[in-house]
Amino acid sequence: MEVRYSVTPFDEKQAQRLLEAGASDLVLGIERLTLRSPGYFSREEMRNITAQAHGAEATVTVRCNALLDEGGVGLFRKELSFLEEIGVDRLLLLDVGAIHIWRTSGCRIPFYVDGETVLTSAEQCRFFTRIGAQGAILSRELTEKEISRIKEGCDANIMVQAFGHTCLHHSKRKLLTIHGTKSKERIREAKTGKSYPVEENAMGTHVYSAEVLLLDDRRFEELGIEELLLDGNAMDREEYEYLICKILRHELLAEDLRTSGMDFGTGFFGREETVR
Repeated sequence: MEVRYSVTPFDEKQAQRLLEAGASDLVLGIERLTLRSPGYFSREEMRNITAQAHGAEATVTVRCNALLDEGGVGLFRKELSFLEEIGVDRLLLLDVGAIHIWRTSGCRIPFYVDGETVLTSAEQCRFFTRIGAQGAILSRELTEKEISRIKEGCDANIMVQAFGHTCLHHSKRKLLTIHGTKSKERIREAKTGKSYPVEENAMGTHVYSAEVLLLDDRRFEELGIEELLLDGNAMDREEYEYLICKILRHELLAEDLRTSGMDFGTGFFGREETVR
């Protein structure tokens, strides 16, 4: 089984370069409907990228994982119709209201549950498949053993984040604006000296991990995981593109990691067991 790579481009030009490097799937964001996307795309851009991806025998996923407010419900209904029209291959949903709209609209685009903080068991995966999900993104706070047990316990397709910053805290308040700082900032912990990226956008304020998650794709192949998410949130776009192209071409070297100046880690993956 060959593992597929889902990547999150910053813009249309980068999407084309990532396709050329061998990306299996492009994950696009829509402002007001997507939490934590490194790039938000207009309808015209999504139409162009979808055509380019299909021409390269790749797929396009649109991430609509925000909790919908009253305005978001109407916007999601409109965008759902448009995404089906241009031939988007998959949705990533989290809000049960969005899933209800998907089910009652007759939409034919399959969806995965985007459970980066909540999907921690095979039982949860089975529940979402019963209400229509084709697969799921598992919580980032899982060990290798826990991921293996989930995979063995359900028939859903599984995606796991294998690269990028993970979100540690989200507030709907615009905390950087309140404190009079820029929309992108880094905060340093006095005791450890670790530097945490902080970003503010239309969805609020997001604090990311100091380390960049980097997991060995060969381990996931052994676990039977179908797809890996390589995420560019809180990263410099040029640095992200360079490293992702290396990963896609299986050319990433220790020297590339040293010269990047970033701290890399394996998160929860290498731990014996998490405490719940």
